[in-house]
Amino acid sequence: DAIVSNAHHAKCAHLQVGYVTNIIEVIPNGFDLSQCKRDMSGAAEVRAELGIGQNASLVGMVGRFDSQKNHGGFFKAMRIILNAQSSAHFCLVGTGVSSDNPIINEMICKNDIDKSRLHLLGHRNDINAIMNAIDVLALPSDGEAFPNVVGEAMACETPCVVTDVGDCSEIVGETGRTVPAGDMSKFADAVLDLLSMSKSQGQSIGRSARARVSELYNIDQVAKKYRELYVKHCYPVKELR
Repeated sequence: DAIVSNAHHAKCAHLQVGYVTNIIEVIPNGFDLSQCKRDMSGAAEVRAELGIGQNASLVGMVGRFDSQKNHGGFFKAMRIILNAQSSAHFCLVGTGVSSDNPIINEMICKNDIDKSRLHLLGHRNDINAIMNAIDVLALPSDGEAFPNVVGEAMACETPCVVTDVGDCSEIVGETGRTVPAGDMSKFADAVLDLLSMSKSQGQSIGRSARARVSELYNIDQVAKKYRELYVKHCYPVKELR
């Protein structure tokens, strides 16, 4: 009766391979803003764990080790960022993103990354604290649909730099930076642009990011869209509990 896609670009991709046009509806992913929120104590705990000062620049990438996530590209961007701001730190979180991954180690060596500036944390369960600890979320992916990490970071008032894949540009809007996929020089410049902002400018863009998530991707609004879809296709059911 209906197919739900969580992203407009994903819908288009499925139409191109023959999915029925008139039954696909786009309902985006939603975020619980009571859980995804600003948490300075959590941020301080993560920075203390990593041995990073509260005023040091910290760029984070959150995503499992997968070719689509483009960790290799991020290490190239990291080199450019460090050339411009040698005191910056980088925090990488996700399954397979650890020091025992030989491919990660090759990327570190190839790009001559100072390991004292790099924090490979692997799988974590304290993502809200991570999102609060970082100054910028980096999403250098070669392919996405609707990446939850972007909405989670925005809900925590953390600005994002994303590649123009999936619905990323639509999610961040004017509250972050979008660059062409694969262009790590522009990606690095966008990160440096956000890091160069004053504290008040950063806070302002962070508040705008959370407001955008609240307006467009609040879990209550998304749940309502699912409810309406179910009622529409389950007629004559009048109430869903």
